[in-house]
Amino acid sequence: HPDSLAYLQAYPDTLILDCTYKTNKYNMPLLDLVGVDACQQPFCIAFAFLSGEKEKDFSWALERLKSLYETCGARLPSVILTDRCLACINAVAFIFPSSILLLCLWHANKAVVRNCQLALHQSGGEEAWNTFFKTWHSLIQSPNEEIFQQRLQKFEDFRLDYPDEVDYIK
Repeated sequence: HPDSLAYLQAYPDTLILDCTYKTNKYNMPLLDLVGVDACQQPFCIAFAFLSGEKEKDFSWALERLKSLYETCGARLPSVILTDRCLACINAVAFIFPSSILLLCLWHANKAVVRNCQLALHQSGGEEAWNTFFKTWHSLIQSPNEEIFQQRLQKFEDFRLDYPDEVDYIK
């Protein structure tokens, strides 16, 4: 859409990739390609139905996106956020090698809840879970590497009671 291209030219730096898996009537993965403007508001750049969930499928879509950036004269994204889909991550690394690839915090939080909450609730109750999750948030919100390392040491204290959960997050 012309408005999406104008936004892309103005705000090319951040790209978010989010794929919904086979939740449409075509039973195909739908890859949303989203930018972020100066007010931290998302805007749609494009979307693509993929024939599968393999690296080649993501590479195809990202090649088309890269040509869109070039066609409208936009800089390539400096930061790309995605979930932990390895096929997508590998395709991003190949198609946009100079971009910084980060895992989306929303997806990371969902994964921590899905993979850790039950174990902490069962053995330590609500208070244990709240302390664990608060410590996790403190860790990921570290303002610099030195504070991150300090908070990581504190997070490691959970290893005594929850080694699988700490290993999962690390």
